[in-house]
Amino acid sequence: MRILHIWDQAGVACTLAKYQTLLGHESKVLIVGAIDKYGIYEFYRKYCTKIDRLDFVKTCLSEAECADLIHVHSRSDIFLEVYRKFRTSKKIVLHYHGTDVRGFKGDDLKGMDLGRKIIVRSRRAITRVRNRSRLLKLGFFESANTEAQRISRITLVSTPDLLGLVDSAIHLPAPIDTDHFKQYPSFNKQKKALMINTEVTNTELALKYCNSNNINLDIEVYDRTKKPIMFKEMPQLLNKYEVYVDIRYVNNIILENLSKTAIESLACGLKVLDYGLNLRRSVPQEHLPVNVTTLLLKLYSR
Repeated sequence: MRILHIWDQAGVACTLAKYQTLLGHESKVLIVGAIDKYGIYEFYRKYCTKIDRLDFVKTCLSEAECADLIHVHSRSDIFLEVYRKFRTSKKIVLHYHGTDVRGFKGDDLKGMDLGRKIIVRSRRAITRVRNRSRLLKLGFFESANTEAQRISRITLVSTPDLLGLVDSAIHLPAPIDTDHFKQYPSFNKQKKALMINTEVTNTELALKYCNSNNINLDIEVYDRTKKPIMFKEMPQLLNKYEVYVDIRYVNNIILENLSKTAIESLACGLKVLDYGLNLRRSVPQEHLPVNVTTLLLKLYSR
């Protein structure tokens, strides 16, 4: 099968493309060339094609001509373009990952990478799909997200909480690259716990939550918004710690699922303190890449 992934969030599409390729399929990811703050697409350059931002939609439609299946991540606007052109000839999948559905109420986008800025800004905007010859013909105006969800035959979400925000969605657990994220036995782990501050999480609330619940951990906060850690170097960073604190507030609400970084931490041998203040010790089987890829191929065949 020839699979085309359009856009990416946190390396999910790249990981899927890698393991789909290992299973014998042709799979690649299209991404805007300027988006690589954390070196994800350089790391997965074998599976990625970087495109100029101004030519992105045009190139996506051209590349989709040769694909058997088109898997669009986050970009409802591009999904509508692809659907208009290929709805009767190809399978098209819509996949949401978090901010693209939840939105983001913060005002400071300065530290964000370009890819997340595009998603946040498009989510904030009152996006309207108009009745023009170049777009899908609609009898009335709807937001791109709403219309894409209405017409999509297969809509996936990366975390269980998004099921309540997307009608008829299917939860596909985020895969982790276990070739990359693994335990380094030679590393001397610190006694400190690690928490990572991201562009959309509120670390201050997370620390208060820990203190109010008498969590006796020496927590070190790594601020990736000020000092980005390259994807290639993430396993080395994680392997220095014993515990990863996965308590995340987004829009002042605690997220009740394990983050992708938390699952990667488990693969590196760390314990993970989750939102319920439970210590996790092993990678959930549903996040192993072969399991996720096998499930996804079954969903493709529906």
